[in-house]
Amino acid sequence: GWNCHQFHPKSEFYADFGDYDVTLDLPERYRGHVGATGHRVEEEVADGRVRERYVQEGVHDFAWTADPRYRVYEESFDPDRDVPPELRRELVDLLGLTPEEARLRPVTLRLLLQPQHAPQARAHFDAVKIGLAELGLRLGAYPYPTLTLVDPALGAG
Repeated sequence: GWNCHQFHPKSEFYADFGDYDVTLDLPERYRGHVGATGHRVEEEVADGRVRERYVQEGVHDFAWTADPRYRVYEESFDPDRDVPPELRRELVDLLGLTPEEARLRPVTLRLLLQPQHAPQARAHFDAVKIGLAELGLRLGAYPYPTLTLVDPALGAG
């Protein structure tokens, strides 16, 4: 049965996992400046509007953001390229991992930055790649094909 604990403000909210298929309908000025849970599978522009469809299975929640000022960057996390061999060897030995347990998956990284923070893009990508490598080897591979990093505007809620 379900064990539904009460809400505690200093902990994660209670919710189950679900599959999301969401279409956002926005003014066209937001085209290319949207981030959302999952990966975009469809985009349609008509009559001054943009419709973007995002799909993701097995997630805890769905979130999205849009800001026409975002500078959008995309890179990939490639485990063969981005996991330092010495880190892999160290953690495989330390944790007693099999080669299969130490195998990480590629991840598409999307970064949405405020224009004044554009010079920080490289640092953001480097940090998330280190996190995917370290945490992936210690806890298991990141389970989704896309990871979106968002730098919201000051005062955004």
